[in-house]
Amino acid sequence: MASQFILGPIIGGISDTSVNLWARANGPATLHAWIGLQPDLSDAVLAGKSLPLRAEDGYAGVVPLRKLKPETRYHYALRLKGTRPKPSEQPFPHFTTFPKPGAHRSFAFAFGSCFCPKDENGGQIFRRMDEQRQTDDLSFLLMIGDQVYTDLWKYNSLGKVAATLSEYRAVYTYTFSRPPLRDLLTRLPVFMTLDDHEVDNDWRWLDFKRRWATIPWWDKVQRWLDGRPPEERYLSRGRVREALPKAYSAGLLGTPGNARPALSDPPAG
Repeated sequence: MASQFILGPIIGGISDTSVNLWARANGPATLHAWIGLQPDLSDAVLAGKSLPLRAEDGYAGVVPLRKLKPETRYHYALRLKGTRPKPSEQPFPHFTTFPKPGAHRSFAFAFGSCFCPKDENGGQIFRRMDEQRQTDDLSFLLMIGDQVYTDLWKYNSLGKVAATLSEYRAVYTYTFSRPPLRDLLTRLPVFMTLDDHEVDNDWRWLDFKRRWATIPWWDKVQRWLDGRPPEERYLSRGRVREALPKAYSAGLLGTPGNARPALSDPPAG
């Protein structure tokens, strides 16, 4: 069976002349980014491809698009194959590049943190944000930490505290596949940073060389009282590495290194 998207597309890293299109599949493939100025993509060009999506990256990748025109709306289609999008498939999502540096413009943006969907329909706030995007012409979204709650086993889809790479990735898959959020990030550029719950609640390093990490003693006691296994009560350096460099950096956001150079210049604005 051919690979399919399980997350994305997500519009990130946008500037006046560039943007990153990220997605994650459920198997081997290559991301192909088509962009154009027409809403039906009748003028679409194949503007970039990722490197082959690999299992070690969770089959996630990014297509960096460069040489775009400032303050220009581009419609796009992200595919796992090189087939050209058909006008009959519209509507296609779009993004608008930023003004040139130093240009004075009024703009609106949204920001928030701490997304912990309690059920399959979680994230309705993003529906309202999408409506506001159309009314107020939002330029971007800032997601300023706690994108997922890997430690809240009642709500992270695992029924346990995430402790392995596959479990961390599963929490991202569950959280970012909530339809309201997934739909919004297809249409609104986002800038993300992390906080503590991407690893574990209130975790910290114990030494400057970052060899030893820990979680608060009260979490250890509560998890012991709840009968949680040892791997959920202690935070190893290996678990931090699984959560951050692997699950967060490559498994969610993608890395520019997993991309090919642009294939052709985008349509002129």
